[in-house]
Parts: sequence; C-alpha cells; structure tokens
Amino acid sequence: MLISEILTAAKERIKVQGWHNGSVFADGDMYKACWLIGLYCYHPGEYNRRDVGNLLREVLGVNELATWNDAPDRTVDEVYAALDQTIALAKERGI
Repeated sequence: MLISEILTAAKERIKVQGWHNGSVFADGDMYKACWLIGLYCYHPGEYNRRDVGNLLREVLGVNELATWNDAPDRTVDEVYAALDQTIALAKERGI
C-alpha cells in the first residue's frame, strides 16, 4: 500500500467510525477512535507507520501528532483537511 492509500483508508475509517480527541478511544465507544488509530490500522506493505507519521508531521509542521490531534479546539474538519493535504503531497511524490 502506498502512503496515499494508507491515508485515504484511514480517512474513510474515521468517516465510518467517527473521530474524537483527548484519548485513544472515546469513553464508552471503543469504535470511535482518534485518527492515529485510524492510521495504524492501515500500514501493510512497503511503508510503515513511521513513514506515514513523518509525512503528516511535515505537512502539519509539528513534532507530536497526538498533541496536534488532542488540541481542545481541534475539529474533525481540520483532521480531514490535514489528511487531504498529506494525501495530495504523497500522490505528488508517488508514495
């Protein structure tokens, strides 16, 4: 799987299962997960989580993805936008 495909699959998982921030899983709902769990579910093949994470960090200009995701005012639309920007960059690079 290419990084662009991993990120697209993660985005689709979030759309189906939901997104939240502040912890790995939403209280009382083990299926509504933070975006990092969405990413970690799709990492087979040539690229690994580190590669995906590094590209996201590059796009976001941050060191800690969890801290970015868990910002109190973060919205799911911002998460989708970050994924879309990273997917576009991955496709531009052919990865």
